[in-house]
Amino acid sequence: MSMCESPISASDRTVAAIDRLWRVSRLETAGEQLRLLDDMALSADNSLTQAVMLAVGGHLRARALLGLKDFDAAHAAAGVALLAWKLVLAELAAIDPQMVARAHAFHARLANRHQTAYRDFARKQLLDLAHCARLKTQSISAAIKAGQGDFRRAADALNTLALFWRTNLPVRLPGLREMELAAAAWFRDSGNPERADILRERARSVSGVFSAYPEDAPEAWPRHPSQEELLRFAFAAARLPDQMRVSRMGVEETSGGEVSY
Repeated sequence: MSMCESPISASDRTVAAIDRLWRVSRLETAGEQLRLLDDMALSADNSLTQAVMLAVGGHLRARALLGLKDFDAAHAAAGVALLAWKLVLAELAAIDPQMVARAHAFHARLANRHQTAYRDFARKQLLDLAHCARLKTQSISAAIKAGQGDFRRAADALNTLALFWRTNLPVRLPGLREMELAAAAWFRDSGNPERADILRERARSVSGVFSAYPEDAPEAWPRHPSQEELLRFAFAAARLPDQMRVSRMGVEETSGGEVSY
């Protein structure tokens, strides 16, 4: 799936929930994130969008609380977000995926002759984004363990998430390499350099033709996003914890170059 930037027009720049959540996700100050989230009413005109708003909002709240080292509150908020991600996945399993407009008549005819296959493919793309976004929320629990000084359990938990991603989901969606480098750093900090080396080597494979797609980073999202745009927003807005970026700084140099975050 291409992670190219969404087309944004001037008329699309709104203060709707999707854009307010997007702006919160770009902030670096946890206190400001929480203030804006507290002032935000997350409502939508359809059940899928509503579930996405709740999942992203819960993720951002948990991430901000983690940044403030309020570990109990962060754990509780992450649990709420994970329940919302389950709703997102259930909605995606039930909806009729939108068919993307084809640029050429040949592609349009091909899609019409194989509508079931195209719908299955479109649904899988949406589900992949939702599953990976949910893994990002699950990584908050691992970061909590690291924040509490339990680096071994943090590394084990993050490694489990990364292995699930590698086994079941697209490797090129941004985030896997960052998870593996953070897990390597936490294995190192737990006194297990052998496992740290294994994770560093795995992270090296996310390079070259297998490099992650560029992350979506528009200034604003369409006022009425398509299903794909909505899930791309959810994936991009559910940023990994900052603690993972700080932890992995010492292992990046030996893992094939810098990592975008």
